[in-house]
Amino acid sequence: MASQSLDITTTQTTAGTVSGLFTLNNTNVQTVTFDNTNVSSATIALTTSDVEYIAASVAKATYVTIKNLDPTNYVIVSTAAPVVFGRVLPGETSTFCLAPSVGMDLKMAVAGGDIEYAFFRGV
Repeated sequence: MASQSLDITTTQTTAGTVSGLFTLNNTNVQTVTFDNTNVSSATIALTTSDVEYIAASVAKATYVTIKNLDPTNYVIVSTAAPVVFGRVLPGETSTFCLAPSVGMDLKMAVAGGDIEYAFFRGV
């Protein structure tokens, strides 16, 4: 196993206050370490059926980036159980850390569509 660093940058800004409570104007850079022997990325076609992309047997956290290439349909993200925990809306990109030992299934909500993904297994 070889470790490598991954910088994840998020920028949040609003034109004004959010619900009158606060404004967002920040950039956060988080450096995480991953096992560079357990990395995968691809452009794939999803259907409306759950497909397991990360097995529940994976006992380490996995950093996930999903880019939805479909202009009208959203991606449903669930555990391997499957229990839905997220969506990636049309044209959006989402990056998150998947907890160990829960697995991840992906499918499109209404009709087939394409996504790009990258998975980085933590050390």
